[in-house]
Amino acid sequence: MFILQRVQYSDIVQIKPGKNTKLSDKSYSKETSKAMRLVKIELPSGEVEILITSLLDSAKYPDSIFKDLYLDLRQRGKRHNIKAITYEKH
Repeated sequence: MFILQRVQYSDIVQIKPGKNTKLSDKSYSKETSKAMRLVKIELPSGEVEILITSLLDSAKYPDSIFKDLYLDLRQRGKRHNIKAITYEKH
């Protein structure tokens, strides 16, 4: 497992289904991977959050837009908790 604290600002990673994912009714296998972007943001409190997005183009979607969007959604109570993630560095 890649340590999330090592994410500097943003990284592209490949995510595969978890070991307990039921795949019998899916059109993909345990070897199927999906590129995702991890974006590290620091909140006004000093707390650090890692956001996951499929918006891979950092020129079109710079890291800076995610902090404002996250804070807006969090203020409106629409935050999603992510407990753990395993992925391979791309």
